[in-house]
Amino acid sequence: MDNNENKMSFVLPLTLKEQSSGMNKWRCDVNNQITKRTGLMLRSFIKMFNQDQIMDFFIVCPSHEIEIINELLSTITSNPSYKVISEVEICPEINEMRGRTGKVEGWFVQQIIKLAIHERITTPYYLTFDSDILCMKPFEYADLFKSGKALLNIENKDDYARIYASDFVDREINNKASRFAGSGKILGYQRSQSYKDTFYGETPVILHTATVSSLTKYIADRFSAPWRSLLAINLIWTEYTLYFLYLEMNGTINDIYYKTSCNNVLDLEKSVWLPSKLYKEKRRYNKDHFVGRKYSDGGLFVAIQSWLDIKSWLPDEFESIDEFYDDIEKWLME
Repeated sequence: MDNNENKMSFVLPLTLKEQSSGMNKWRCDVNNQITKRTGLMLRSFIKMFNQDQIMDFFIVCPSHEIEIINELLSTITSNPSYKVISEVEICPEINEMRGRTGKVEGWFVQQIIKLAIHERITTPYYLTFDSDILCMKPFEYADLFKSGKALLNIENKDDYARIYASDFVDREINNKASRFAGSGKILGYQRSQSYKDTFYGETPVILHTATVSSLTKYIADRFSAPWRSLLAINLIWTEYTLYFLYLEMNGTINDIYYKTSCNNVLDLEKSVWLPSKLYKEKRRYNKDHFVGRKYSDGGLFVAIQSWLDIKSWLPDEFESIDEFYDDIEKWLME
């Protein structure tokens, strides 16, 4: 057996100072505490994942940030599997795309990177990260699979009705559906009715390397244009809706994925995913919420959404987001 089959690759697109075109000014908020949360994300991953099973961990960033990110990384690990590389290496057209559109800001660049990195991946699968993800319990390569298939979170209307305020449920469904519709225009495919109430978990996601390669080739062939540039000038998609819709279109999703609950890979219910007012029950982001039962239940990861207005979710007992990060690190590392 190829040793690569027992190892996983990872990608973390990272921008320390996101530049916004003004199209989504709220995206600038993700610049706050970026170094602190990235360090916490990496330390939680190093604690929780078997480091011998890493093939490559790519941190992809703007060229001018490579030095400072390498300095940050050196304070956390000396493992040579962690590699900081320029986003231009992964997406050579990036400067041209920014100049042509004026709209290819950090969020879209990072989505393209999650797909484009497949050209560097030497393992059958790779897992995507963002800097606002935390690893919640110990896991190994084998824990990412079941019955020979990669784990995949499934979300549906019943989940949203259980988790969110009643007046938000339909809004969330419509938001998710609109993303699939946009990606469908890129692919030239209308989603089957059998999938209309099915949605897929977001970062972290286990991507099938060969399928990502096939997807990008399909887009390039369909438009007779470089796929990265094509996506950059048609900002109606998201990386995961493109990818999963392509799997649906080809009827291969059940061959590659073992479908699980909405809390198996990313733990949607434990995550700080939306403003607290949009949840059905009062949110208590304390030790009991995140690690009350330690490793006995819950998913592998949570997201602390960096784009959210801190005032919309941070509990009153925390004087600052820094204090929250300090406490959650203590809870995870003890």
